Amino acid sequence: MWAIVKNDEVEQVIINPVPVTIGSVRHPPNIFSQWTEEEKKNEGIYKLFMKTCDERFWEVHGTTYEINHDDGVVYETPVKEAKSIQGIKSYLINEIQERAYVILVQSDWMVLRAWETKGKKPIPVELVEYRDKVRDCADRKVVEISNMSTIEELEEYSLNDGWPVYVQKPPYSRIQVLEAERQRIEEMIEKRRRIAALIALEGLETGNENEALNED
Repeated sequence: MWAIVKNDEVEQVIINPVPVTIGSVRHPPNIFSQWTEEEKKNEGIYKLFMKTCDERFWEVHGTTYEINHDDGVVYETPVKEAKSIQGIKSYLINEIQERAYVILVQSDWMVLRAWETKGKKPIPVELVEYRDKVRDCADRKVVEISNMSTIEELEEYSLNDGWPVYVQKPPYSRIQVLEAERQRIEEMIEKRRRIAALIALEGLETGNENEALNED
């Protein structure tokens, strides 16, 4: 980026190379790549550095220019005014709560499934701990923001740092899977044995009743 400087003032700001008129001569865009920095400076074409500000925290009312003729450089600085501290706090707190919600909602279905199945499909312990840490992190950040008193503190505060990372337990090994399947089969066989025993008992009782009727 460049600035056309004339009479100690910035006459034009150039973001991308365009034809420019200096004095009575109109130059093509390629002068910005073909001329040396010294040549451009001698013609009043200075390098432009733009300072920015985060408009979540500041109201921008315009810009000022600081011209360094020796180096052929112009610094553009926004004229800014701090926004309401309370308004900024509300915005940041809302961002934190929204982030916690987005994290938690991804596993809400597992919580609902555990409740609907009355614990038959439980939530992994590490997931329960992770969800607790997310809530704790959000609560801590809200307190930290509430205790700040300057715009600079709020501007430097990171919304991204400190959030927990969900570490899932490694998958079961082949031996663990086979052992779980063996237990499942044994439980199924045991259930069938009990059912067969009940059927046999009912058949025996029915036979005894029939014998008693025949004797009568």
